[in-house]
Amino acid sequence: TAGGATPDRSSQYIQHGYNAGMRGIKGSEYEGGHRVPLFIHWPAGGMDAGRDIPELTANVDVMPTLLELCGVDPGEHTFHGVSLVPLLRDPEADWPDRDLVTDSQRITSPIKWRKSATMSQRWRLINGIELYDMDVDPGQRHDVAAQHPEVVAELRAGYDAWWEKVSEQF
Repeated sequence: TAGGATPDRSSQYIQHGYNAGMRGIKGSEYEGGHRVPLFIHWPAGGMDAGRDIPELTANVDVMPTLLELCGVDPGEHTFHGVSLVPLLRDPEADWPDRDLVTDSQRITSPIKWRKSATMSQRWRLINGIELYDMDVDPGQRHDVAAQHPEVVAELRAGYDAWWEKVSEQF
C-alpha cells in the first residue's frame, strides 16, 4: 500500500452489503452467514414490546417454544431444541450454556466439519479448526484456537455428538 499504510482487510470478512460488523455472508459458517432475528408478537400472551435476548438460541428451539406457548403437550415427541418461554417471560431467567451446531453445506452428501460452526454462548468453532471468543471478538477476526485447546476439544466433542445424530439421515 502507498506510504506503508495497513491495507483494509474488512472485505475478507464482510461482502456485499451491510452485515452489522459480522464476518461472513448468507450461507457462511461465520456468524454473518447464519445469525438471524426472530420476532414474536403476541399481545394477548404478554409479548407486545420488542426486546433483545442475548442468549444463544437456534431454529430448533422454535417448535418447543410454540408448543409450550400454545399449551400443547408434545407427548412422546422429542426435539433437539428447548423452549424459549423462560427467556420470553423473563429476560433475566437462568439459561444454561449449551453447544449448538449450524451446518451450511447444502450438498447431497454432507462432509464432516465442512462449512460448520459449533457454538456456545461465548465461543464459535469454525470447521473444527478456527476458534473465536465472541465476548471480545464478535467480528471473528482473531483465531484463538492455539490459546484454548481445551475449548476446541470440548466444542469438537459437541459437534461429534451432533454429527452422530444427523448422519443417520444421510
